[in-house]
Amino acid sequence: MKKVISVLIVSLLINLNLSAQEKPQLLPNFAIQDTDGNTFSEKDLAHNKYIVFVYFNPTCPHCQRAFKTLNENVAKLGNNMTVYGITVGDKGNSLFFMKKYAPALNERSNFKLLLEKDKAFTTVFGVERYPSIYLYSPDKKLLSFEQDEKKVLNFLGKIQPVDR
Repeated sequence: MKKVISVLIVSLLINLNLSAQEKPQLLPNFAIQDTDGNTFSEKDLAHNKYIVFVYFNPTCPHCQRAFKTLNENVAKLGNNMTVYGITVGDKGNSLFFMKKYAPALNERSNFKLLLEKDKAFTTVFGVERYPSIYLYSPDKKLLSFEQDEKKVLNFLGKIQPVDR
């Protein structure tokens, strides 16, 4: 009986440790795809700007509300940042999602939709659920991380003008 309890406790501790995975404090190397099927990596990110990653699933109601909020506040998304929507959905469903929930955001020059295949982003960034919002500074340091649709705009308070 003691052996069974010990195994259960060890198993629980391992699961807690895995679910509380540390987020990359410096922007890691990654490679995913853009909507044209081209490889997109950290080398393709906007330079000298804040980087916002919003990881989502088009079928997720929390993600739908998060993108609707971003769309309603699109005027607050200044030119000193680029927002990257990273989706686990296929291209067709993801484009439909953007058209339905965030058409104004999707039209912005500082927004790019990217497609994840084979958990390439999830693994490197320690994604645990949808939506996951990461804010990296122009010098590639993690400033903010949120997993709550109601806090999707919290990153705006951490963004300062960028010296060119």
